[in-house]
Amino acid sequence: APGLGILEEPAHLGLSHDGEMLRDSLVIFRRNPFRGAAARQAVMLAALCQADPTTGRTPLSPLVAAAAASARLPLREAGLAWLDRMVALLPVAFARLRCHLGLLFGAHQQNAIVGLREGWPERLWFRDCQGTGHVEGFHDRLDAAVPELGVAAESVVPDAVGDRLLGYYVVINGLFGLVAALSRDGLAEEAAMFRLIRARLERERAARPPDPSFLDYLLDAPVLAAKGNFLTFLEDVIENQGTREQRAIYHDFRNPLHESALA
Repeated sequence: APGLGILEEPAHLGLSHDGEMLRDSLVIFRRNPFRGAAARQAVMLAALCQADPTTGRTPLSPLVAAAAASARLPLREAGLAWLDRMVALLPVAFARLRCHLGLLFGAHQQNAIVGLREGWPERLWFRDCQGTGHVEGFHDRLDAAVPELGVAAESVVPDAVGDRLLGYYVVINGLFGLVAALSRDGLAEEAAMFRLIRARLERERAARPPDPSFLDYLLDAPVLAAKGNFLTFLEDVIENQGTREQRAIYHDFRNPLHESALA
């Protein structure tokens, strides 16, 4: 997954009482490579896609305009090219980690940091190691490398559940949110963006990864599972705990990548 990095969390600190750690006092220290000039070339994806309440525009507009000027492209052509570069980082990189290693990363828009170069996305960092796990189909292989990996954290899930989770975080929340922002600002046509994404995912599947089920889900399922954040909160469901099959409240979301939606 070239161009993808992970912001590690190498240390934690908490208060203890009678020899036991007080869970509510725990804090985690995360590495921060974004200092000085590097801080000006990195931005959280959610911040890029958030519309200004006064203008209705997102920070993507001047960013894509700068990219268009640097590449001497028309604005809408640059918008599609900008998305194409992002697709290589999100979701293709995470799909490869799932299809080759069974790894799951909850890379929604608040957990994705985009590294920029002349307005173009060049790197992506994933943050928040709480949102990681793996599927059962790869557990024996991963357990051989790191014994007991994921067991205590309850982050080993059935393959189909993992695909639903990864599809929501990386594709519906992360990527489709970006498509909506680009479309809203008139930087690219929505249908053209979905065709581009489908074509990139089809190429990944054609490369015959060890387990293509996640790509099959994204390309062939007529509906995808979308998380109902408000209902999950209202029902007091804690997403990193609970049964292996149900970590939040989901509903069906018509899959815009399906062939029938693009006809």
